[in-house]
Amino acid sequence: MKTPKDKSKKDLQENNLLDESINTEQSDTTVASEKSTTDEKTTVINDTTEVAEAATTISNTAVTTEIALQPKKERLLSIDRIRGLCIFCFVCSVLMPLFETAFEKLAPLFEHAHRQTGLGGWQILPYVSIADLFAPMFIFIMGLTMVKSFKSREKKVGTPRAVLQLAVRFLGLIGLGIMLNTFEDLVVDLLKKEATFGELQFYEKVFVTAFWATVGFVSIMLILTLVSLILRYAKCAKANNIIVKINDVFANIFKYVLAIIGLLSLYILIVGTAEMLNTLVWHEEEGNPLGWQEYTLTKFGSIWWDTLQNIGLAGLMALPFVALGRRGRLTVASINLIVYAIMIKYGSTAYRAVVEGGLIGGIGWSSIVLFGTVCFDYKDEKEYWIIPAITLLAALFLDFTYGVIAFKRGCTPPYALLCISLSATVWGLFNKINDWKPKYDFLADWGSNPILNYAVAIFFIAILLGGKYEEQFAAMKLWPALGITVLFLGVFTAANWLMRKKQVYIKIS
Repeated sequence: MKTPKDKSKKDLQENNLLDESINTEQSDTTVASEKSTTDEKTTVINDTTEVAEAATTISNTAVTTEIALQPKKERLLSIDRIRGLCIFCFVCSVLMPLFETAFEKLAPLFEHAHRQTGLGGWQILPYVSIADLFAPMFIFIMGLTMVKSFKSREKKVGTPRAVLQLAVRFLGLIGLGIMLNTFEDLVVDLLKKEATFGELQFYEKVFVTAFWATVGFVSIMLILTLVSLILRYAKCAKANNIIVKINDVFANIFKYVLAIIGLLSLYILIVGTAEMLNTLVWHEEEGNPLGWQEYTLTKFGSIWWDTLQNIGLAGLMALPFVALGRRGRLTVASINLIVYAIMIKYGSTAYRAVVEGGLIGGIGWSSIVLFGTVCFDYKDEKEYWIIPAITLLAALFLDFTYGVIAFKRGCTPPYALLCISLSATVWGLFNKINDWKPKYDFLADWGSNPILNYAVAIFFIAILLGGKYEEQFAAMKLWPALGITVLFLGVFTAANWLMRKKQVYIKIS
């Protein structure tokens, strides 16, 4: 794939093809082909706002599931490849730990630093393990095309609706994350009869009910998509158009259901954060350099806050600044991290009380998004490499000199800066080989539908963990475990290859 080196011959144009992705938006812009040649090549820049794709969008207001009928367009491979690297590592990190005995020696590679002690895993800095780098890299990727996505929407529907559309998307990502956690932590227990519906808190009952509604919506959309495929290949265009329109209606409803769940989850998080700040007490503990926290939540209790929730929150907190220029966004992100570092330096430890930092950690996560937008703006300039260099130096200074630890559980400033530096470096290297187009591109295939891969992996693992064979998997010997792992990854790889070949993507648009 060729990237435009001679800007006098190429200019950016908006892309009307919106990919269907649940974690991230992908195709809002296209690098226009050379005007002076007849052999035009169009490059779609992937718009990754956390998080996935499995069918091409035919409207910019819904989750749709139709396959692109337009001539095949190439995506910016550097974004697909770095995203593919992230999602492949993530899937391995949730699959391989199932086989505790077989992959015991590899366990530290996929182990996060403990949320209270900061210990565990193969650490690249104190309290930061290798496994802690996957999620922030995903969030950085989201920032790469966020500004282009916003401007594309703004041009089509105006600023207020563009903001609303992206806000709904980010809330939808939070809602999707909550639904996955609901299945993993509540529905599985209910199915195993280890808990009863009546024992749940009110909001948990709401989430469980919403989960089954989500299953219904997804099932209907999958059936309609299958019917659409059959009608397409049968060349029944009129009937296919009707099915697509019906699917769009369900997709729109589904999108707003997820957004409402996300909004409710955000409200519960805000209430919990307020209660936590009023009651939080930290205690020192021998052998635990970070101590442990004690606080009381009386209104709703705690709520799950995981990767997809973080991605959605980061997008919401970065959204007010996407209309700024690159220097403005860089300034906002830098000020956020400076203020956050000062708060931690002089006693604020609340960020450690919620997994992933919750609302307070959003300061760090949204700063990663904003730095991602800046890196995209500088991608063709020599100054690009100044960003990973300075952010790395700033991370090391804050961690070893200023005394603010790098820690994923709260996305502290040095941790955010370290992840920005590493993400920018990896993406910059992928950009260097953007023209390289092998016949089979493993990482690009895996990166074409990241959130679909994420959701399926979580769902699959939750079934295994919740099933009666959990202990058998944990005790399984190396060769059977290796065979299951290779089979699982092989199925994922084949499915990703086929979807990318057929231009099938999914997203919350």
